[in-house]
Amino acid sequence: MSTILEALKKSEQERKQNHVPTLADKPPPPERSRWPWIVVSIALVCMAGALVYLFVRLPGAAPTSATSATTGAQTSTSLTTASGQANAGGSGSAQAPVSDWRDAKLEVISWSPEVEKRFAMINGKLFRVGDYLQAGVLIEEIKQDSVTVNHRGKLTELKP
Repeated sequence: MSTILEALKKSEQERKQNHVPTLADKPPPPERSRWPWIVVSIALVCMAGALVYLFVRLPGAAPTSATSATTGAQTSTSLTTASGQANAGGSGSAQAPVSDWRDAKLEVISWSPEVEKRFAMINGKLFRVGDYLQAGVLIEEIKQDSVTVNHRGKLTELKP
């Protein structure tokens, strides 16, 4: 029986000497980390969101022309205040802030079927639905002929 064992061992050693490696013998390459792609993707989404916010929600990002609902005429967003100073698009208003919101003067209404395109010019500043006229006074709705403001749950309409 020892001769059989010796023959088996000898044949196994010969097989190992003639062994040629195949693709199955090679270990797979390590996977690359996905974290850099995730971080870059999140950063791009944040930057895109910031750009959309800057171009859509800032008061200076007004359309180049607005339609006045009361007259139906085109008017430029560059307005002249009562003191004769030019006010472009509501940014950098030449007027002092209103001490009481009831003294606010509605100057221009731009109405559109799409709510996000509506805006109103009040005291030389541009406001959209959801903006605050001042602390506690919310622009609730912009209609074709008026603007509804909410002050502590009481709705009031401003008319030009």
